[in-house]
Amino acid sequence: MSVRLKWLTPAQHRGGQPSGPGIYLNLHEWEFTKHFGGTLPGAGADRYLKVPGPMVLVLGPVMGGFYVLLVPVVGVATALYVLGRWAGRAVQAMGRDAIVLIPFPNWVPGRAYLTGLQSKRKKDAKQDTGQLDAELKKLAEEIEKKRKKERTG
Repeated sequence: MSVRLKWLTPAQHRGGQPSGPGIYLNLHEWEFTKHFGGTLPGAGADRYLKVPGPMVLVLGPVMGGFYVLLVPVVGVATALYVLGRWAGRAVQAMGRDAIVLIPFPNWVPGRAYLTGLQSKRKKDAKQDTGQLDAELKKLAEEIEKKRKKERTG
């Protein structure tokens, strides 16, 4: 069998709802309201808890203590957040500027450069050109010989 203590279980009410006299805690604004009867202030979205007198004596100082302790912590955390974002944006801007300063003389937009080092390709290209030049010279000599034969023959 459970014992239910009425003063430990506050009743919930909504704004604009008729209620009896007592002390109510507005859950939206975290504010105690002394009410003398009639309808509770606020819209229907505002929720209230009817808090017994002994609980107000305990909750009031506890809520005030949390306020005193948490407001400076929130202020310092907000300041650190703002400074961190400012520093992060500054570092990001410096990085963006540094990337622009790095020279990429052979870079072509749209090309992947996944086949290896550029210097190796240049060496291969020089060797290929040397071989092509030799073959072209041979072809030119053969053409010249055939032309001479045609002229003489």
